[in-house]
Amino acid sequence: MKTLLKSLTFFLAKSLYYLHVGGFFVKIWSATKLSVAVGIPTWFVSKVTGWGVSNSDYIAGVLTCIAIDHVIGSYYHAFKINDFTIKKKCCRFNHKIVIMCRRSYPV
Repeated sequence: MKTLLKSLTFFLAKSLYYLHVGGFFVKIWSATKLSVAVGIPTWFVSKVTGWGVSNSDYIAGVLTCIAIDHVIGSYYHAFKINDFTIKKKCCRFNHKIVIMCRRSYPV
């Protein structure tokens, strides 16, 4: 079990390293390996157990993440960088919501 955990950790670390440092085709290959390594077991478990995430749960999770990002980003830009404006804040927030809605409900 310990050897398997070490192998998985090494695979993950190596793939993430190549994803960030390698050339274009190396990045594509690394992303493919990572997505297959995560996607196939996830698909198999969801088919066996019948467990899945509904669209409304997904949207609630994404909206929560956007709200947290919005609060942290507002604090960072207001107190750390000092380039905070209400106009930028509203534009960025609107942009995030529109992107989320377009991906959740394709036209």
